[in-house]
Amino acid sequence: IPLVPGGGMYFMMYRSLSGDLMGSLDVAFQTLSTALAIAAGVAVGSAFARLSRRL
Repeated sequence: IPLVPGGGMYFMMYRSLSGDLMGSLDVAFQTLSTALAIAAGVAVGSAFARLSRRL
């Protein structure tokens, strides 16, 4: 799992500029899914850390 989905953004732009729009959309969806999963993991981890400090 990448910490920053920069490679996906690169390949999304590469495919869109080379004319492969469907491939670009596929990579864009995967990249956005990865970014959202990373953000959700950070949020859940932060919430558990705050909860464990209260106990």
